[in-house]
Amino acid sequence: MAAIAMPAAADLMGSPQTQALVREALGLYGQGRGQDAVTKFQEAAKLSPNASTPVSGIALVLFEDCARRKEEDQQSCYDQAEGLAQKAMSLDARDPVAQEVLRRLSGEPEAWEYKPSAAVLKIVHEAEQLFIQHKYDDAYGKYMDAVTADPRYARGWVYAGDCYYARQKWAEAERDFRKAVEIDPRDSMGWRFLVDVLANQGKRREAGQAAFRAISTHPGQMQNWERVKAYQLAEGTPLQSLSLKPKARAARGKDGKPTVKLDNGLKPTELETAVWLTYGVVKANALVSDVKTTAFEREQEAWTKAFTVVSEVEVNDPGKKLRDPALLTLRQLYKDGQLKPALLLLTYRESFRADLDAWIAAEPQAVQRFVDSYHLMP
Repeated sequence: MAAIAMPAAADLMGSPQTQALVREALGLYGQGRGQDAVTKFQEAAKLSPNASTPVSGIALVLFEDCARRKEEDQQSCYDQAEGLAQKAMSLDARDPVAQEVLRRLSGEPEAWEYKPSAAVLKIVHEAEQLFIQHKYDDAYGKYMDAVTADPRYARGWVYAGDCYYARQKWAEAERDFRKAVEIDPRDSMGWRFLVDVLANQGKRREAGQAAFRAISTHPGQMQNWERVKAYQLAEGTPLQSLSLKPKARAARGKDGKPTVKLDNGLKPTELETAVWLTYGVVKANALVSDVKTTAFEREQEAWTKAFTVVSEVEVNDPGKKLRDPALLTLRQLYKDGQLKPALLLLTYRESFRADLDAWIAAEPQAVQRFVDSYHLMP
């Protein structure tokens, strides 16, 4: 099992009895006894309904079980795991187990994520067990052993800083979180935890800057956006979610030819259907094209052609109008010349990584400028 740090907020970990049950559940999970672990997590959740760790624990076990189910049952299983992970996040937005489940569900792993050796992960696992028991000094010592053994393991500094965060030693926690992002500037968790510790010290401006850095490292992680959302709300400029739901999927058929599958809810007479069909056709044709383009360039081309079709339809049939709020917003961004930042930030996939990095390198303040101008999040 990959090492996963537990949340810092002790009160959200539940009562001592709850924590004992969680430790027992983790032990069962490590032995491959998933159903027994779920039972223990459920007992812990009943004892402490406001604790996030039992809920995120169930989400993790369920997620890993989904792949072993029949194909027709897998999606509902993944949906259930996502619901539990989101519930855990609502109880404690810092819960890294829930964050990990949501990351895996997105299917978009952090391509650069550093992988330490098995020996280092063993040390980290020992540290986690000490952390769960509130033996923070001992846990910190173990995390220091891990980063000493592998100085490139930035995440170890995040976990070490959490030992201070749990005791509200903000300055020490900030020092270690800053060390983490210094070693690996693309560690989203490091930036998120830095946001939290800065906010707890009343350093709102610095927290906001760190939140935007978190977005720059990975716009696809909603935990990063939640930090920006909180900052913008404090600034008096709340964010609205685009909530764009894909309704077309391009794929290769069994004969190797490109195909497009549209959402069953789309109606042939609606302009939205023309948008998604055009989008899907462009993406499908790209699957068999010899022209070398990036995944993001193909995405941008698909939306550009889709909105060109909208303009043509509106000229020929003025009675047809877009009604879908997400498509209306995205089309306005297209008209404003902001389709590129909108797609990179609001529809991000890890296959967009090279284009995202190039854009941010050319315009370091572009993320904050876009958010400040349009007040949008995914």
